[in-house]
Amino acid sequence: MARHSRVLMAVDLSPMDERLMKALYCYYRFLHVHKAYFLHVMPSFSIPKGADIEFHSLFTTEYPVDEKVHDKISSDLKEVFGEEPPFETHIDVREVSPLNKLLHWIKVKEIDWLVVGHKKSSDGSGINGRRVARQSNSNVFFVPDASLRSTKKILIPIDFSENSARAIRQAYSWKFLEPDVQIECIYIIDLPPSDYYLRPVPRSGFQAVLRKSAEQAYERFIKKYELGHIPMDMTYQENTYSNIANHIYDYIKENEIDLLMMGAQGRTALNNFIFGSVTERLVERCMEIPVLVIR
Repeated sequence: MARHSRVLMAVDLSPMDERLMKALYCYYRFLHVHKAYFLHVMPSFSIPKGADIEFHSLFTTEYPVDEKVHDKISSDLKEVFGEEPPFETHIDVREVSPLNKLLHWIKVKEIDWLVVGHKKSSDGSGINGRRVARQSNSNVFFVPDASLRSTKKILIPIDFSENSARAIRQAYSWKFLEPDVQIECIYIIDLPPSDYYLRPVPRSGFQAVLRKSAEQAYERFIKKYELGHIPMDMTYQENTYSNIANHIYDYIKENEIDLLMMGAQGRTALNNFIFGSVTERLVERCMEIPVLVIR
């Protein structure tokens, strides 16, 4: 069973906050949340851009802005979680550099999960989720700016590293709570350069060798990290696009995947997997479903 975890949610008083809180309400059991911090960082104590009209109208000299922001977040939490959330909650409003403060909190609070809105840019706090994720050591949960749906299929792109194994174990802890959840893994087989096919061995021969090699690597991977007890489906695809992210994204769309889960710091053919070019592209494209990056 996974240990209890600490979550940090960056809130910016935009409509995205409600989606973040509802996502946490849906998934807190799977993330094993014990304590959640809700942080709003204001570059200056001016009225936050993106706040609703009613909120604007309540600012008065007798009611300090930081207190009003705190109360607004507290009210939103009660709407989603009720009077007694199933975990400890802490709200803090600060007036410093948004990115630096968030990274500082991740470190000093020993945050396990950073929960951020999956949108192109932040219109409230000035914090960009992908930028923070690249600079932090925590797991990252990207919440889509779309309606959440029940999780029936989890997809894990793997590279046979310890990081892939960590993602699979996280998915299994999810399945432990929801037995009907299906875990699917995918490995994209890189193909040799085209000039290899000018050699006497037919192209199909290279493909067969590469496929067999990938299957053997998977068997060694399962044995090394003791994953044999975890029920999961394995898919191999050739990198015919010369673009790993495109293959994974197409698989997500074609197979109605509900959640993408990725292990950080790949060390093999996907050397720049997290946060490298492949994951950057996936995070940018997968706007319809939650994305979890496991470190």
